[in-house]
Amino acid sequence: AARAGVDFVSIAPQQPGGGGAAPGAVAAAGPTPVGLQLQVTGDYFAILAYLEMKPRHRDLLQTLRHRVRDRKRVATCLGFGPRFLHSTGQLHKGGPAKCACVQIVLNEDPLPIPGEKIGFEQLTAAQATGDFLALKDSGKRAIRAAAGRSPVSTIRDWVKRLRSPRR
Repeated sequence: AARAGVDFVSIAPQQPGGGGAAPGAVAAAGPTPVGLQLQVTGDYFAILAYLEMKPRHRDLLQTLRHRVRDRKRVATCLGFGPRFLHSTGQLHKGGPAKCACVQIVLNEDPLPIPGEKIGFEQLTAAQATGDFLALKDSGKRAIRAAAGRSPVSTIRDWVKRLRSPRR
């Protein structure tokens, strides 16, 4: 079957020594285009956002999702981690290799867990990394994109880079 790339954002491979990122992780800036491949028939595109589920994040990610849907004419979905891990996450990881996933992670400030040696940011990062590795280990097409410390401006930039639908 013919294949078409998802060129929704230009991202470059993460620099060596990038701080324990999962294999396949990418940075949110740079001139090197990275694309996930979508089969023309039967594939779907998933945005797996490890961000706080704020209305502004949701609205921008929905806009991004809709642009991919309209441009590539594929089914799309958006989930906020880790809450999707026990629902649609099971489909992404255990279902057929029809998913092209972008996992969006945040560089979070430390937030201690009272009485524990790790913080919530480390717990969230571990969950995101485990989910990403499970996708890769099950043969899914997945990339990880860092939203930096300002996810609204980063996602807004991604939305701008994915121009109007190609018809």
